[in-house]
This record gives sequence, structure tokens and C-alpha cells, in this order.
Amino acid sequence: SGSERLLVDGGGSFDQEFDFGRAVIGPVLTRGRLPRVEGIILSHPHADHLRGLFHPLANFRVGTFADNGDQPTGTDRELLQQSLERGGVVAARWQPGERIVFGRDLVIEALHPPDGYKGSGTNDRSLVLRVHREGKGLVLLPGDLERRGQLHLLGQGQELSAQVLVVPHHGSKSSMVREFYEAVGPELALCSSGYLNHFRFPHQEVLEGLAKLGIPLLRTDLEGAITITWKGGEISSVRTWTRGRVAVPRTADQ
Repeated sequence: SGSERLLVDGGGSFDQEFDFGRAVIGPVLTRGRLPRVEGIILSHPHADHLRGLFHPLANFRVGTFADNGDQPTGTDRELLQQSLERGGVVAARWQPGERIVFGRDLVIEALHPPDGYKGSGTNDRSLVLRVHREGKGLVLLPGDLERRGQLHLLGQGQELSAQVLVVPHHGSKSSMVREFYEAVGPELALCSSGYLNHFRFPHQEVLEGLAKLGIPLLRTDLEGAITITWKGGEISSVRTWTRGRVAVPRTADQ
């Protein structure tokens, strides 16, 4: 919305010597722009979501930092605390209903997890975020939510519909709950599967499930960065690093 920007998760390498935030996140966010974001939201404190945030938290002007209340462990906990202190950023724990409003009507809102929710672990306690404008869902960001978390969210009766769904948990086998995908009803699904895709995501069951539901899929291991633009509440363009502007693919099996 205008020049305002929000960063949800920061990626991260399992190699602690590689600063993903400095090497990747920082340069992308500062290309032609000042080192400033209105907000940074961490869905959950696993390394592949957290470690790319240390650099921007410490060095950017950050309006809001929010997480699900879970703390990382070991060195990651120390680095997160140091980054927040260096950047003068105060962490806020988000619960359902917390939101940031951009401009007059663009909202990013937390739907999950409620206070005290345990799930089957940290993944199921991922912050689930819905971006909507005037009530119309644009994007659903479910973090690494797995089967139990998805079923719990469905049972809360939240409005989940969105034109774009980031596939939960990178498309792992545990992420395919048909009722959840049906409730979102996306025009397009995106899978963050990483360079070289060592974990071989998305799982075949996810590919088959998306195909049966008629939901087309774009994957970062095949497409690189994916940019979606909206105009008047509808998707106006989809661009990928490898192919430029693309038509929404016909099937999930590329």
C-alpha cells in the first residue's frame, strides 16, 4: 500500500556462519529504498524463518516486531535479543485479532494461535496471518501449520478465504488438509521450497491434493522470487524471477 512494507519471516540458513539477512533479505529490501519497514512478523522461531531477521531488526528502522510468543533456543535466542536491543525494537506477542492497517483499508491480521494453545509443537503454534482489503481476502500466510493446527483453526470459524495461499509448512506431507485448502479457496498457491530444495517439497500428496482441487501452484525452487500485484481487489499480474510475467498455471503438477 503506497511505500509501506511489511516483512513476514526472514528465511534463514541452517549454517549459522551464513548471515541470510545481510546477504539476501537486506539487499532485497534496500534496493532503491531506505532501510525501513513498517513491521516485521515472525510466524515461529525455527531457524529457516528466523535467522534472516537478525540483520534487519538490528539495522533497519522497524515500526513493529511481532511474534507468537515462542522463544528460540541457544544461540538464536541470544542473537534475536541482541538484534532487538541494537535496533531499539520491542517485541509484541500477537494473538488472534491483532492487526496492522496500511493506508485506510489494507489489513494484515492474526487468526491463530489463541492464548494457551499447545498444538503438537511449535509449527502448530505458527502465527497465521490473513491480508484483506475491505473484508476481501488477498493472502493467507499459515507459517508451518500442520494438520492439528489447521483443524483447530477450521474449528474456530475464522474467515480464511484468500486469493493466494502460501502452502503450510513448505508443502510437507503433514500440511495437506483438504478441508483447510477448500476453506481458503485460493486462485493460486505458492510453495516456499528453497534453493536446491533439499527437503524435496512439496510432497507428492500435496501436489495431488492441489491438482484435485484445481488449485495452480508456483514454487520458489523452480521459479525463484514470485511477485504478485493487485489492482482493484483482483490479481493483476504474477511475475517470477525465472520467467518474468506468467499466466496462472493450469495445474499444480509442473
